[in-house]
Amino acid sequence: MIGDQLRRNVQELPDKGVALAIGIAGALWAGLAGIKAAQNAMDHVWDVPMKRQPSFPIAVLRAVLMLLTLGVFVLLASFLGGVAAGTEDAPVAVRLAGIAGTLVLNVSIFLVAYRVLTVEDVRWRDVVIGALFAGIAWTVLQALGG
Repeated sequence: MIGDQLRRNVQELPDKGVALAIGIAGALWAGLAGIKAAQNAMDHVWDVPMKRQPSFPIAVLRAVLMLLTLGVFVLLASFLGGVAAGTEDAPVAVRLAGIAGTLVLNVSIFLVAYRVLTVEDVRWRDVVIGALFAGIAWTVLQALGG
């Protein structure tokens, strides 16, 4: 019933380039703010003194690079999770491979984020347990959401 109504009322969106540009800029600004908040949180977790924390331009540059890196990883992991969850007719091995690939990417995302988002010299082994826990939890959420 609703699908029929939607099909009859679907129209092409008007060409509003300015609105699209403002929307993209707002989304990027919000993403940068989220990454900067994560940087501040990780510096707080690792007890980095204020004088060692990066200046505003350096922090924004690091946030841009991290946003791009995390964006690519999250897109890949979401794609694999969607393939794994959305292939009901596929063999179980294919679905399990998709979930395993998603898990590896998600753990990698958290490993990189936990290590790179702070200026503290953090070793991989310092963050691996948290990254495993977060990656597994995120993979479960993606599988259930898919």
